[in-house]
Amino acid sequence: MLRLIWFNWDVFSERPLSLTEGIALEVALEQIKLFLFQQIHEDFGKPDLTAEDREVLGGLTPFQVDAMADELYSRDDLLGRYIRWALLYTRNRYELAEELDQLHGKVGQKSRVALMTPAIVDFSKWLEDEDQLSIEDQVDVMARIARRKDGPRVHGFVGFDPLRQALYDHHRRSPGESDPMAVMRRAIEVNHNVVGNSTKTTGGLVGVKLYPPMGFRPIDNKRLPDANFNEPAYLRSPDTGLGSGIGSKLDAALSKLYTWCSANNVPVMAHTSRSFGPTTAYEDRADPLFWTNVLKQAAFPRLRINLAHFGHFNNAVQYARPQSYVDKCWEWTTGKIITSSADAYADISSLGEILNVGPSRKIVECMKAFKEHFPDSHERLLYGTDWSMIAQEERFPKLFSTKPFPEVMIFFLRAVGYNDAQIEGIMFRNAVRFLGLGKADRDRFGENSTRGRLEKFYAAHGLSADWMNVFD
Repeated sequence: MLRLIWFNWDVFSERPLSLTEGIALEVALEQIKLFLFQQIHEDFGKPDLTAEDREVLGGLTPFQVDAMADELYSRDDLLGRYIRWALLYTRNRYELAEELDQLHGKVGQKSRVALMTPAIVDFSKWLEDEDQLSIEDQVDVMARIARRKDGPRVHGFVGFDPLRQALYDHHRRSPGESDPMAVMRRAIEVNHNVVGNSTKTTGGLVGVKLYPPMGFRPIDNKRLPDANFNEPAYLRSPDTGLGSGIGSKLDAALSKLYTWCSANNVPVMAHTSRSFGPTTAYEDRADPLFWTNVLKQAAFPRLRINLAHFGHFNNAVQYARPQSYVDKCWEWTTGKIITSSADAYADISSLGEILNVGPSRKIVECMKAFKEHFPDSHERLLYGTDWSMIAQEERFPKLFSTKPFPEVMIFFLRAVGYNDAQIEGIMFRNAVRFLGLGKADRDRFGENSTRGRLEKFYAAHGLSADWMNVFD
């Protein structure tokens, strides 16, 4: 990346730039070079960048740039952490799985991780950005990782976007585009399809990931006027978008998903934290309150939901005595849902606040108030990391740390007041129930359970499924 910055014209020379654009690019690149160089040579170019300084910046050799990159990458300051975090996104997915496994540490010589369930997300339709790997290709990659003979066990969640489904259902699709429901089912159902002269086995993933803050509620979008769907720009177009009745069309796509997941005991993970949406109004659609009506629907009697990213207490921690305001947070809504529904859970993931002393004190106060009001919450909370986001945090444990992240989480849960048996449920047993991995699910639903599908998947690839005995 540093070579691209320093030796940029190999990248940009073939692009048609106007005079103004060319000057702006030169100025911007010079400022970036200066900023990076000053991270190592603090007084360079101060108070003003001289002609001699410009010659130094322009005269660095590839060897010197590489040496500077090595130093910046290895530093433990903000810039170093963000460089390392950004470069996670350039690595092979199986490498990421192996590193995440190593970050969790071992018990004796054995990995501490029984199973990882990373989630694919699909929000490119909302961002008008289709220039990326398709969900189908991503599913194929994750299925290949799932059937590796060595390495950690990885069975993830496939991304589903109701907008993509609604556009497909109303013939607003690209040539050759697959039905999103079919892609989702192919990711989870284990079937043998003949492709050319060979047989291709589908399946390997265990659930579905939804991302409501892109712009949709989990249900009752029909109550929103079409004018409330302002992003993306094409959405209200009768030629390229959904035209009118947008909310009803999104509801129909979601209903199709929930009906299938309920009938087939497939868990759903949904983002329910106010973060990372195109607009503030769209971010509000991640409110866990909307899931109340989903779980009441008679049409989805066995729908299992994980209300993901629990624990930030954003509306409370800003106050001197946050426990007085905790009931105004989305976490309180989540508590009501998970303690009143047999099929609702919430994962404590992306909770970087527990890594920092100041914020963690307030989070502990909030969680203590939550635990006191919802005494059975320990039966519904799930351990998680959201590693691809939390890895940038200053105090996130490094590889081979004597106190890996699970220990940080356990320390936090003990500070809140959960006992060892309750913590064991949060760190392991509750996820077994949510995912449908236990023997009870296998006995009740057979191959129409997550455990049954995975056993079939392993048998199809000549692999042993004995590792799942840990869930019994």
